[in-house]
Formats: sequence, structure tokens, C-alpha cells
Amino acid sequence: MKYRALNCELYDFIETICMYHSFLELQTVDGVNIKAIALTTKTTANKEEYLQLESPGFIQEVRLDMISVITLLDGSSNGQRKEFTSRPDNDVCVPDAHER
Repeated sequence: MKYRALNCELYDFIETICMYHSFLELQTVDGVNIKAIALTTKTTANKEEYLQLESPGFIQEVRLDMISVITLLDGSSNGQRKEFTSRPDNDVCVPDAHER
């Protein structure tokens, strides 16, 4: 499946949760639920972007366009929910702008 870039609002949300190492529950578009701490994002050579997560005992990566919903589970943001399913094609960020 070809990578589909996120809109800028969703990129900003991802960057913020990584900056604070937020504890979250993530649901993928295929229904997998993951509880983990957000660490950072990674970009592959072919411009696919991933969210790196730390769960007890291991680190995993989820491709950003495979995320359906993120719910924050810690701090003052507890319960904040961000849906990733509606992404207008005309409002995408250029992946290079978010490379590390």
C-alpha cells in the first residue's frame, strides 16, 4: 500500500506526544490496539513515516497512515482522543519538513 501523508494538524499532534513521551492507546486501521509510550518518528528512504512506541519489553513502529485513533492516557490530557481517519488530500504536509 502506497504511503499517504498526514495533514499538518496530525503531524503536529504526533510531534507533541513524542516530545512529552505520552502514554497512549493507539488503534490501527486494521483494528489492532496498542498501549505504549510515544518516543519519536522515523522516516524511511522512500518517505514513509513511522511512530516509534515503547511497550513493556520492546519497541515497535507503526506507519503513520495506518493509525486510526490515538487516545492519551496520562497527565492533564487523559482521555484526549485524536482521530486520523479523515484526511483531506489537499491538506497534507510534506514529509521532508518533519524528517529528523
